[in-house]
Amino acid sequence: MVMWGVFTSPRHRRRGLSRQVVETALQHAFDNGVHRVNLQVYVPNEPAIVLYKSMGFVEYGVESEAVCLDGQYHNGVHMTLVKDRHDKPLHPTAFGVS
Repeated sequence: MVMWGVFTSPRHRRRGLSRQVVETALQHAFDNGVHRVNLQVYVPNEPAIVLYKSMGFVEYGVESEAVCLDGQYHNGVHMTLVKDRHDKPLHPTAFGVS
């Protein structure tokens, strides 16, 4: 499954809304037989990457100039989550923390 279009208005950020939306979508997908969920994060968007990593997603590639927003091209980080990793805490080194 490909998750597409999780955007949060700046005035509603830092309230856990994106986490709730993504978690609900993941739970629905996994409850209905989906084995893997893929998504793409446009960079720079470090808060989104941190959120997805905290939920168990891992990076598996970068697509250069994946999207054009307001006339400027941005790279996209591809991320994936396999059902077996959902809700399992990752070791801190998975986030590049020693």
